[in-house]
Amino acid sequence: MYFQRKSTRKSRIAEAFHGRIGTKHSERRVQHEPERPPLSDWITHIGVAYGPGRGLFKQHLRLVLLGAVLPDAGTPFVVLANIVQAYPGVVESYMQPLQAPLPTLLFAATVALLTPTFGRSFLALALGVLTHYILDLSQIRYGGGIYLLYPLNFWSPSMNLYWPETAINLILLGLGTVGTAWALMRPGPRISWQWHRAKGAFLPAALAFALPLFTQDAFLAANANNTAFFRNPHAFEGRLVTLAKMLVTHVEPAPEGGTLLTVRKGKRFLTIQVRAFESWGRVSTGTPPLVNRRVSVKGVFRKARVEATEVAHVHFRPLRTWTSLVGLILLGILVLPDSRFRKKESG
Repeated sequence: MYFQRKSTRKSRIAEAFHGRIGTKHSERRVQHEPERPPLSDWITHIGVAYGPGRGLFKQHLRLVLLGAVLPDAGTPFVVLANIVQAYPGVVESYMQPLQAPLPTLLFAATVALLTPTFGRSFLALALGVLTHYILDLSQIRYGGGIYLLYPLNFWSPSMNLYWPETAINLILLGLGTVGTAWALMRPGPRISWQWHRAKGAFLPAALAFALPLFTQDAFLAANANNTAFFRNPHAFEGRLVTLAKMLVTHVEPAPEGGTLLTVRKGKRFLTIQVRAFESWGRVSTGTPPLVNRRVSVKGVFRKARVEATEVAHVHFRPLRTWTSLVGLILLGILVLPDSRFRKKESG
């Protein structure tokens, strides 16, 4: 069943995620889990950036650490929009481009304008942004990602080296934890914020926030993060699709073998037939994911269902969620101007 709406930009974006793809379980209610890109956690980002930051920008080290999470500046808004059940189509087409280099560097320009030395501050922030992109681009992903050439196009490359749920990511988390602890002990000079420059400084950020408003239609047309597929799945009949972080709402054995998953993205529901699952390096044919877990899968769309052609990957979200929250708190301690957080450090 599909809903027809007027051909306006807002309605077309909403239409992409309103309705369901035929499944008898589509009305099943599940606990809502906010969605965010399957990228590295903020502890890893901050800790990994500390080493090159201390080597190249010792006097602006805290700005390097801030730049390391700057591409994820829109994440809290994505979580909030999902909590209040906003259309994920609108959320994705607006918020995901904010992770691209151009908007992120505009945010960096705003931060740098609030410091005494714009040039060095901007370069320090850019170094942190670079370390963020290297970590994110190294992971395997089936959707979302970093649109490196935005707004020219929605090309989103990936080195596809590892899933977040692997020992490699745990090693990076360990290194990030060590780096973050070292940053707390030797964070370098505090940032001297120049708040009297705020009015002019926020102009680059305003431009960054405005830019995605003019590219939402292009986002859908490019099938960025599978939005075109969910808008008109029949157009993909017989074609290979890649689905990222689909929320599992129902699990049952498939009559012809394997497992049938009912999954949800926004207000759309879809059936996926999977024969094997993988997580943390272990492949299983008899242990399907629990309801409310997320899966990423490649498969062919036939007759209102996706038939997986590869092992489906099961995501484990709590670790990344909590480590990112801790990273956010620690970053606030490092960059907020209130000296009550710490005694004065010499670096």
